Amino acid sequence: MSEDQFSFHQFLEDSKNTLINPKKYFSSMSEVHSMGNSIIKALIYGLIAGIINFIWSELNLTIISFILSIIFKGSSAVGIMAGITTLITSIMLSVFILITGSIILLLLSAVCGGISKFETIVSVTASLMVLIPLHAILNVTFWFDIFLGFVISLIIGLYGIRMLYYALVNTFKANEGIVRAITIILAIIPTLIFISYFIFVSGENFGAKYNERKFKGVDKKIHQHQRMAPRGQIGI
Repeated sequence: MSEDQFSFHQFLEDSKNTLINPKKYFSSMSEVHSMGNSIIKALIYGLIAGIINFIWSELNLTIISFILSIIFKGSSAVGIMAGITTLITSIMLSVFILITGSIILLLLSAVCGGISKFETIVSVTASLMVLIPLHAILNVTFWFDIFLGFVISLIIGLYGIRMLYYALVNTFKANEGIVRAITIILAIIPTLIFISYFIFVSGENFGAKYNERKFKGVDKKIHQHQRMAPRGQIGI
C-alpha cells in the first residue's frame, strides 16, 4: 500500500492476501507505513462490518434486533433502530480495537523481543482487523444455532491467533520460541472456555432430561397405584 496515498485496489489485495496467505503477507510487509492509511483501513473494515450487521438487523437476525423486537413488540421501526445502532457501534468499535489492539501488540512485540516501531504496530493491527467483517458475515449463525455460532467464533479467533504468530515472527522479527509459547497459551484459553461451556450446557440438558424422565416415571406409578386402589381410598 502506498505510504502517502490510499489505494482501494491495494486495500482489496492486502485484505485478500492477509486472509488467504498471512505468512507470505506479513513476511513481505514493509516496516514503513502511513498512519493515515492504517486508520482508513481500520475504519473501512468497521464500516463493512457495520453494513453487514445492518443487513442482518433489517432481517431481524441479530441479538440486538431480537431484544428490541421484544421491547417494542414487533414494531416496524425495530429493524431500522437495530441496524443504525449496529452500524454506529461497528465504526466506533473499529477505532477502539485499532487503539487498544496496537497497544497490546506493542507490548507483545516487546515481550517477544521484536521491533517497537509504532507505525508498523498500527499497520499490522489494522491488517489483523480484516477478521472483523468476516466475523460479521458469519455472525448470523448465532441466530440459527448458538452452539454453531460459538464454534465459528472460536475458529475465527484461533485463525486470528495464527495470523498474529506470523505477524510477530515475520514482520516484527520477534523470538519465534517465545511467540510460539504465547500464541499456544492464547489459543488454549478460549478453547478451554468453550469446552467448559459446552460441558456445562450438556450437563444441564442431561440433568433436565433425566429429571423429566424421573418425574414422568413417578407420576406414572402414582396413577397406576390410584387406579389399583379401592374406590374411595385417598392417598397413595
